[in-house]
Amino acid sequence: MLSVSLFTPTHASDFERFCLQRESIETCEIDIPHVAVVNHEDVALFKRTPHQRGLTILSAREVLPPAYDRRRAVWRISRRDYRYWITGRGIHGWLLQQLLKLASPAVVRTDGIICLDSDVFFVDQVTASDFIAPDGRLHLYETTDDIDAEMAEWYAHSLRFLSQKVTSAPLRRFTHAPVPMLRELLVELQQFIEEQRGRPWMEAIIQADRVMEYTTYGVYARHIDKLSRVCPIKPSLAHYYWWAHEAQNIEDHFADQIASSKPKMILINSNIGLDVGVCRRLLLPIWESQGGRKARNHDV
Repeated sequence: MLSVSLFTPTHASDFERFCLQRESIETCEIDIPHVAVVNHEDVALFKRTPHQRGLTILSAREVLPPAYDRRRAVWRISRRDYRYWITGRGIHGWLLQQLLKLASPAVVRTDGIICLDSDVFFVDQVTASDFIAPDGRLHLYETTDDIDAEMAEWYAHSLRFLSQKVTSAPLRRFTHAPVPMLRELLVELQQFIEEQRGRPWMEAIIQADRVMEYTTYGVYARHIDKLSRVCPIKPSLAHYYWWAHEAQNIEDHFADQIASSKPKMILINSNIGLDVGVCRRLLLPIWESQGGRKARNHDV
């Protein structure tokens, strides 16, 4: 069976959310290695994370070339700051997280890399087999029935970026929670981009027009590698609260929705702004209902 690791790029403003994720991992007795990558200045904070069994905390400097970490640090600095003139174009934190996911093979050696944002929480046990098809291929999460204009645009941009035809291409969505990615495909994707673009793959993505990491990986796996090493499947592990309207009055309907969908993971999008304490209060009854698994009664 393929080996897998969880991989989470995160940052100081999501520290409490990440701590809740770690609590969910240990509460649900998940025995999968977990690698978290944070800004260098945040390492000391994340080293204090509770529930560290199987967790490795790394600095982004261990994943990105030094010049890229410096460019992240100068995002939006004033033109009056001397660093503006001696550092390359700044890199937004949102884009940095995408680069970290695509660069994850630099620090993760397992066959599969399960990208897991810090706003995804576990409510049942998950093992490596949950991400692997009966024929031994890693899952490729894709859907065709939940695409809005934004998702369609990302798909088109990634197709063009990888020199694939857009005309007559059926719409597909590859942005899900979590996202399994095959390590060897990621390495090949990096090489393919450099051959196509004639520059380092990170720089090619930075200079491209709205190229998303998950969609670009999905396009490479489906259209270029022709699904030879991954198995397309509709994701079923997570229940999503993706948009703000889905979380309205969430405490009134959460238990019924989770009982109906029976997920192993729950995404509560951080952009919704739901307090981490509320998230934990929602999760506690589910954890307590899992036979033999007792939630830890400490505050986040």
